[in-house]
Amino acid sequence: REYFNSRMQDERVCGEESIDRALDEYGLDALVYPNYYAQTVAARVGYASITVPAGYSSGIGPVSITFVGRKFDEPGLIRLAYAYEQASKVRKPPVFDVE
Repeated sequence: REYFNSRMQDERVCGEESIDRALDEYGLDALVYPNYYAQTVAARVGYASITVPAGYSSGIGPVSITFVGRKFDEPGLIRLAYAYEQASKVRKPPVFDVE
């Protein structure tokens, strides 16, 4: 019972009152977050998310952003992430030092 109540609270707070409300109120297809924070929130309630390269920072290295959409909207997020990658061109393929 405690687990069920906790899950219902997550659905309400992380889903309905946060992600869904922002998407609905502003007419958005997705929310964009820096780094990995959004993955945790989205995963708690089973919402789709995808992380893509967003650039590089000196001293830190690669930086990413995460798109979060509605439950079961993986196709929409893949389209958004692909469009972002094509427009930004920030991804650099890894270079392997092979002797």
